[in-house]
Amino acid sequence: MIKLLLAYDGADSRLGTYFSSCFSDLETHASTCGSFEVCAINEHHDETHLEENIASFQGTPFLFAAYTHGRQDAIVHKGTALVHTTNAYFFGGSLVYTCACSAGQELAGILRAQGCRAFIGFSADTILLSTEAHDDIFRDCENYGLKIFMSGEKTIKESYQAMYENYTKRFDEFCEIGFAECPFDLAALLDVRNALFMDAEGNEHLTLADFASS
Repeated sequence: MIKLLLAYDGADSRLGTYFSSCFSDLETHASTCGSFEVCAINEHHDETHLEENIASFQGTPFLFAAYTHGRQDAIVHKGTALVHTTNAYFFGGSLVYTCACSAGQELAGILRAQGCRAFIGFSADTILLSTEAHDDIFRDCENYGLKIFMSGEKTIKESYQAMYENYTKRFDEFCEIGFAECPFDLAALLDVRNALFMDAEGNEHLTLADFASS
């Protein structure tokens, strides 16, 4: 079984529903795949719970995805840092994906310096308007790359490229609706795609098999 640790802030005043839906979507996908052991960190937990979960893996490499806010040097959960410089060493051997704003600027390098195999996230602030009419589009883009990787058929580089291409595809489909109908969501989708960032130097050919435990 492959360890999959998911963190989300379902109580966030603006994006809690969206974060929860992204978590549920990936949890369901993991269940369908049948080869994952899922652990969840939600709004009732903190960094102590996160660290205890990782410690329980006993050095087994794992996948980590976080649906919450962020800043340049941290993934932020309920207004406080969840993943940061002090506990970055917990992520040695992991693959980290997060929608946290700007975490690609500094946190990616901090995690990689501590042995994180690959980081996918965003290198700038992004705006998610959470208009329910289009949440499905953003959610599809959000989880697309990780789902591809979890299929076991693509490398992390190929999964990242597929994720970028899916953003472009969904943007083009959005354009067909008509810019005047949803200009802010359209612009936001493009901004998110342009901020997409990966640091997997030296591990571009990483696959799901590299996370399988005996």
